[in-house]
Amino acid sequence: MYLGRTTDNKEEMHRKPPFGPGFTELGTAVTMQIWHSSFTDPGPDFNEFVLLDVHGQRVGVKRVEGY
Repeated sequence: MYLGRTTDNKEEMHRKPPFGPGFTELGTAVTMQIWHSSFTDPGPDFNEFVLLDVHGQRVGVKRVEGY
């Protein structure tokens, strides 16, 4: 799994699957990391969206199957 990118775009955080995580409540989130599986990883492909607060603590995680 590798970090694809980090964003602070709230619209992206709300975007519905399969194009985003579909977070409905952001709470204290200020950034979102987008992690991806690779073709060489065992198991099915997925994207994992991680919401982080101002201190870098996880406040939400969603996994969307597919590549």
